[in-house]
Amino acid sequence: MNIDPLALIGANIREQTENYLDQLPPLMMWGDFIFQLSTLAYSKLTVQDSWNWVAQGRFGKRETLQYTGKKSPTIKFDCELYSELVNSSLLTRGLQRYGLLQDVAVDPVEHLRLQGDLKAPCMLVTGAGKVMGFWVLTGLDQTIDEFKPNSHAKHQTISLSMQFYGPRLNESDAVPEFASLGFTSKESKMQDALKKMNDFLEEHGVG
Repeated sequence: MNIDPLALIGANIREQTENYLDQLPPLMMWGDFIFQLSTLAYSKLTVQDSWNWVAQGRFGKRETLQYTGKKSPTIKFDCELYSELVNSSLLTRGLQRYGLLQDVAVDPVEHLRLQGDLKAPCMLVTGAGKVMGFWVLTGLDQTIDEFKPNSHAKHQTISLSMQFYGPRLNESDAVPEFASLGFTSKESKMQDALKKMNDFLEEHGVG
């Protein structure tokens, strides 16, 4: 039997990388899209708040300022995307509702475009589960600066712009404070698997 040591080393590296990525918690979630290293991670997050002041002219005197309200906050995500780190299964689950599971399933940027095309505000939740209200996607800039031999993107820089819609979709809705991102740690998965195995053994009288 011939054994390729380089193939074994490569398989071991891939397994270690997958295990590492599997333990990383999500950074943030907007609608069905989860920002994390295995989908799309942002390296810079800019939050902008602004207030409206209107100048009122006065004859022969210095103008006065009148406050007219606060503008909707905006968020800008500066992201980098490496194709080798993308976990297509995480994207596929979120894309089932769109009925598109081909090239889009392994392209986080297309996932975001589809969600923006819904023309509806989506809930934004931090990795800690804090609800930041509902936000709309107002801009998406994509730059591909490195390609694979088959012309597919190898490295991309992505810039996303979002604007705050409101704390809830309808006035009658309650304002949630926390939400679950559905993240399960490696330890929790192992404990759950062990519990299922023990339940199976007890059910069948084994042990």
